[in-house]
Amino acid sequence: MVHRKIPLGPTMAEAYATLFANLWPFARIAAFPLLLYLLLPVLNIALYPMLLRAAAQVHPVYLVAPMQRGRLDLIIEQALLLIAVMVFCSHWIQFLIAARKQRDVRPIQFWSRRDPHVVALAPLLMISTLTTFAVVTLTHYAKLYGFTDLILPSDMGLTETLEWWQLFYLVLGLVTVVFAVLLEVLIVGRLAPLFAAAAAGEPLRLTAALRLTKGQALRLVTLWALLFWLPVYAMTVLQGHVDSIYLDPRTLETVYRARVWPSFEFVLTWRLLQLPSAVVALAAMALGASFFLRSYMHESEVQEAFVGRFE
Repeated sequence: MVHRKIPLGPTMAEAYATLFANLWPFARIAAFPLLLYLLLPVLNIALYPMLLRAAAQVHPVYLVAPMQRGRLDLIIEQALLLIAVMVFCSHWIQFLIAARKQRDVRPIQFWSRRDPHVVALAPLLMISTLTTFAVVTLTHYAKLYGFTDLILPSDMGLTETLEWWQLFYLVLGLVTVVFAVLLEVLIVGRLAPLFAAAAAGEPLRLTAALRLTKGQALRLVTLWALLFWLPVYAMTVLQGHVDSIYLDPRTLETVYRARVWPSFEFVLTWRLLQLPSAVVALAAMALGASFFLRSYMHESEVQEAFVGRFE
């Protein structure tokens, strides 16, 4: 089967039109995932110290150090947040499909049997984070066993050596971030049909998803980056500034390291500060979900007919 190329402009317009034409269904669908989004990361306060203790039983030099430097606490929190985001993605796609087929369009407000299949795809949205963690871990072990000394220029003084290492780690960090992000958007773009197929109750194989997106890698990567990745990245940066205004950035780290459960008031304040970014994250996923659906069905009528019903 030969599929039409997915157009950039019309696909983005459909995604935004679908979202803004259905703000009330969006609010109803987002209510339960939003609650999960705000509450699930609290588990990290217990999970992260527990993993550090388990790793310390093996050997702190080999496991605990890379876990701390690679910010394993952020990886756990992202995984927990993605559970809520993927539940919303599943419900939003099912909502779009039901409306297109003239079925009952009442939003799914809690859980459906298709949700686990969509949640299972969450690691695809963590590729950049996991890649960065892998590089940090490998760098730690390379330095631990002296492999990094092999690339150090000879006949350098202490000051020159320190400056050289600072430059090396700066370049390594920039290259790693760029590579990790490009890798993630490329893989998610090419495998976009997997998400819609799972939500539709018709799971696809990787090879089938790749056939559906064959020859469209650049436009798929562009759509995914513009509709989801960039809004979420901008939201993350802004949220970091908001958190720094109200909370000492060392507070959570102290909680993790001291393994002391914080007060209820602290946890409540910490999570309520995430409310605006949570709404933005789910809105970005609504845009991304429309893109997933288009990549799966390859029909402009999917969103166009649906939006027309509410105009």
